[in-house]
Amino acid sequence: MEKKVSDKPKSIEQRKQLYSLDGIRGLCGMCVVFYHLVGTIYHYQPYTKIVNHGYLIVDFFYLITGFVLGYAYDKKKTSLSAWSFVKRRFVRLQPLVFLTSLVPTFFLRYLNAPSIGWVNYGDVPVLNRVVLLILATLNIPAPKSLVYSANPSMFPLNPPQWFLVFAYIGNILYIAVLRYCRTSVLCMCAAISAMCTGYITFTSEFGYVNGGFLLNDRKMAPFGIVRLMTPLLIGQVISRVYQKQEMKLKEEEKKGKKSSGGIRFAFWIASACLILMSKVPYLRKEGESAYRNAAFDTAAVTIIEPLILMVIINGCQPSQWECDLFVWMGKMSYPLFLCHHIFVDFMFCWVANNNLTFDYVWIMFVGIIVLSVALAHFYEIYFNEPVQKWISTRLHV
Repeated sequence: MEKKVSDKPKSIEQRKQLYSLDGIRGLCGMCVVFYHLVGTIYHYQPYTKIVNHGYLIVDFFYLITGFVLGYAYDKKKTSLSAWSFVKRRFVRLQPLVFLTSLVPTFFLRYLNAPSIGWVNYGDVPVLNRVVLLILATLNIPAPKSLVYSANPSMFPLNPPQWFLVFAYIGNILYIAVLRYCRTSVLCMCAAISAMCTGYITFTSEFGYVNGGFLLNDRKMAPFGIVRLMTPLLIGQVISRVYQKQEMKLKEEEKKGKKSSGGIRFAFWIASACLILMSKVPYLRKEGESAYRNAAFDTAAVTIIEPLILMVIINGCQPSQWECDLFVWMGKMSYPLFLCHHIFVDFMFCWVANNNLTFDYVWIMFVGIIVLSVALAHFYEIYFNEPVQKWISTRLHV
């Protein structure tokens, strides 16, 4: 018999499922794909007319990571060892890293765009290709000497993988330090990190928080650390507050009090807010400093995105079809984030070689998003889940 989702206010046990959070992760994955595709036309210039602030989705991913780590593991800090945590995160994250690094090695040789300095992957020495694959599989950034493309990414085979480097750092910091910290200490650290975010944003050339992913700038590594820590710590604080709220609700339920139903249409409200935030134009006039855009980016990371997260986690229980949709979107989000860039690389070279405009290729963007989602679904069902199950059995996770 099909399980029905009740229309009554959700209990403390139902709230733990947080279906909308899964759904918003899937939406964020699709927003990242679209942002990268638009970048093939406008070359990620700050004056891009569409989704200027799409890069803020990455910061929202880190915010979700901080919340989920605290919500899932804070109560297990006495029973969960660091080694068990590392094994779980390895099983969750690493299998797809290998696959999404291996696949581009077979296709990148067909890409060539001399006008933008793109070196054909087939011209890269075989030894360099092997080293790049090994480094990518181990999540180790490639040195500049091995970077062959016009974009000096940490991971030439799959540029979005830079996100995982900092995500792993966040996971290690959580299991080693953050889970033992008092909420007041986390709040203080989050405030200090937020001030650092403001500093690096206001002092950057273009006044935005978009950084941490390249090797050609000595400021990029600390930029990436600060970019990770602020949303990660804020997510941890929100998790602590939310867990206390759950405990209070549980006590009220024991006394026979009914809990409120939460915010209606929370997922759809949060989705609209994220999309509108991404579409905010670059806030800098010709000849002026970029302080307006720096102020917006700082506010987005420290205020707007946390508010969006709080809307999501305090939402009403979704309907059954929404639950099914959100669960699928959540499962698809991680493989989508890692697998889409091979299509972006093809589009980048095609657009550069033919001087194409957005009006000409927008329909291609829609097709690539659909194709990326389909590929992500294929990776998850036919590779990631079986491999995770196989590794979990052998590592006793």
